[in-house]
Amino acid sequence: MELFWYLVLMLMLAVYLILDGYDFGAGIIHLFFAKEEKDKKAIT
Repeated sequence: MELFWYLVLMLMLAVYLILDGYDFGAGIIHLFFAKEEKDKKAIT
């Protein structure tokens, strides 16, 4: 049962980091889908 709650907590944390507004969500998704190096550098 402890493993279940650990996995639930980690899933919630991952979803928060991926989807939380512009700061986290757009930044993380942009790094994976940016086509050119200049697009990736625009985030930093």
